[in-house]
Amino acid sequence: MITRQCSRNIPYFAGILGILLYVPMGITQTVTESLLPTIEPFYDNFATVKSQVNLQIISITHQGQGKFLTSDQSLTVKIKATPGVNASILLLADKYIIRETTAREIAPGIYQATIEFDPNTEIVEGIIMARLQYGNQVVYQAQNTPFTVARANHPQETCTIRRSQLIPGCNFASSLQELTTIPLNFTSHHDGEIVNDNNLVVMGETQPNAKVSIKVSTFLPVVGNIVKLEAQTLVNKTITADQKGNFSFTIPQGNRTISGLKYNIDAIAIVEDRTSSSVQLTLQNN
Repeated sequence: MITRQCSRNIPYFAGILGILLYVPMGITQTVTESLLPTIEPFYDNFATVKSQVNLQIISITHQGQGKFLTSDQSLTVKIKATPGVNASILLLADKYIIRETTAREIAPGIYQATIEFDPNTEIVEGIIMARLQYGNQVVYQAQNTPFTVARANHPQETCTIRRSQLIPGCNFASSLQELTTIPLNFTSHHDGEIVNDNNLVVMGETQPNAKVSIKVSTFLPVVGNIVKLEAQTLVNKTITADQKGNFSFTIPQGNRTISGLKYNIDAIAIVEDRTSSSVQLTLQNN
């Protein structure tokens, strides 16, 4: 009798409980299911926001920019970039990636990593590249100033070195200096100098025994130097500097004594497969 009475009262108590909870009987499942479309887009939007972080590398700096380092020195690299992401640096040595090092975020948006070199490391052209990753997004950026690493305590014998090719047993740092710079300048005249000789002898200096490509052309500026009337090429040849690096050549004037006529001289020094920067000199007839 008691069991039957309790059974009859179950719907009653359930109805009361539904009222107290502000959830009418029979729609509890409907309410729960109606929340799902709201919850699922929330998680979808969260994933979308995560995938849309703007990865940006602002700057890459290190103390070796444009310098000669030795293998017993370390290279500390700092990256300024989007905060809160995964960062690393890649070391490119002579066009090949040889190492990746994880960078640690030492301040919001500031990442730092240190590279220790093997004692026998020799790098002609070293470049640091930064890498950022967030989820499936990845961006790269290279630091555009190369550096050089010479082996510490290297023997001091002299040697010849070609681009991206190392020869053991040589003065590496000295050879790299020869590799990167070929001196070239004019010594007899200065740019814009007024001349009136019938035969101009121009002298200069460069690396000993270097080939020097010379081109001399004339032009006549008119209308306030805005318009240039081209005349002709007077010299177009290659000469060889002597053992001290001195060279000279003659500009033939002939009857070309027009007042205001200018001579544009362009020279490039050549040593094996390397060339200097172009050096120009302008002279003007009296």
